[in-house]
Amino acid sequence: MHAPSPRGAPPDAHSVEHLPHGGPLLHRLLPACATVPSLRALHARLLAHGLLRALRARTKLLSCYAALGDLASARRVLDETPRPDPYTYRVALGWHAAAGRHAEAVALHRGMRRRCPEAQDDVVLLSLALKASVRSADFRYGRRLHCDAVKAGGADGFVMNCLVDMYAKAGDLENARKVFDRILSRNVVSWTSMLSGCLQNGLAQEGLALFNEMREERVLPSEYTMASVLTACTMLSSLHQGRWVHGSVIKHGMVFNPFVTAAMLDMYVKCGQLEDARRLFDELGFVDLVLWTTMIVGYTQNGSPLDALLLFAGKKFVRIVPNSVTIATVLSASAQLRNLSLGRLIHGMSVKLGVVEKDVVMNALVDMYAKCKAVSEANGIFGRISNKDVVTWNSLIAGYVENDMGNEALMLFSQMRVQGSSPDAISVVNALSACVCFG
Repeated sequence: MHAPSPRGAPPDAHSVEHLPHGGPLLHRLLPACATVPSLRALHARLLAHGLLRALRARTKLLSCYAALGDLASARRVLDETPRPDPYTYRVALGWHAAAGRHAEAVALHRGMRRRCPEAQDDVVLLSLALKASVRSADFRYGRRLHCDAVKAGGADGFVMNCLVDMYAKAGDLENARKVFDRILSRNVVSWTSMLSGCLQNGLAQEGLALFNEMREERVLPSEYTMASVLTACTMLSSLHQGRWVHGSVIKHGMVFNPFVTAAMLDMYVKCGQLEDARRLFDELGFVDLVLWTTMIVGYTQNGSPLDALLLFAGKKFVRIVPNSVTIATVLSASAQLRNLSLGRLIHGMSVKLGVVEKDVVMNALVDMYAKCKAVSEANGIFGRISNKDVVTWNSLIAGYVENDMGNEALMLFSQMRVQGSSPDAISVVNALSACVCFG
């Protein structure tokens, strides 16, 4: 005989046969399972004692499996549910979306059409499916969902915003704008979705024009709006407009928002205004990996490698763990200074951090060793790269040229073409420079 549970403690999963067949009890039992095996054991006992007949009980079980990361079992519960309703599908799609299983979420929605036709008009399900179709790049299904919304007599603002985002991500700005224009009460999400769509399709000027329209309609921007507008200024290399947006950021109290600050710092860096960028960087009450790396990249790309390395080595940033982009950038700074010993030190750091096998780091290592006249080491790294892209080839070809190894450079250029990698303008310039090596 089982001892009674202490007051307030969750019931023992193995004593199910002694428990009353009540719904509230089931809701206490299921969350008490902290592991998949314990949940499966409880699942089997509940099934054996007929405690899973109610749809809400099955939905709760599905949710518990998903919460423990066992989406396969959650899916089986759904498949074995005789008549799932819209709420059950909301739970299933929501968990799949949260786990990043977007293609599976779309597949669930497809199956829902047959098993639960009345759920097709459900606004929450429609928005979940739209987001999943965007993230899985299944734009064909996204268009089908648009048809569903029209057949249902229209869609609310939330679904319309999702449609704008879907068409923009699909590169179909014409339809994105049509949907946008049909939204009766456009909020900040509507405007930001359309603005972001313009930027994703390279239409920065149109994005800024849209922002001006938004201001005329007196819609207050969010941090995502301001970050998008700053990105538009960066794309246009428009320092004047970028400074104006900076002022607007201050006005709206967003200057310490990490998302906005990163975009603002990037704008100054890309516009070559390193003093402004550093002033902003130093005025911040916080510095994270993104901001730190952005500033280091700015120095390196604008010909100030020593400043980049000094910032990288700064004592106040010792708690920030560099990522592959940070390491690749300081390797590039070392290459610009032709400082082999420093480059080797950073190479060792990349090994300790576990980022040495990242493509961006491997390419930077080839470039650094080649520019520091350690060609044999550059060759060794080059040989370890399995998926060589045009940057990889260009790094070693340029290294050969810099070391007056014109014949090796031309042979590598020829090998690059034989192996199916298409040369770009930099490859051609390097090959022509190799010819100069012969006098």
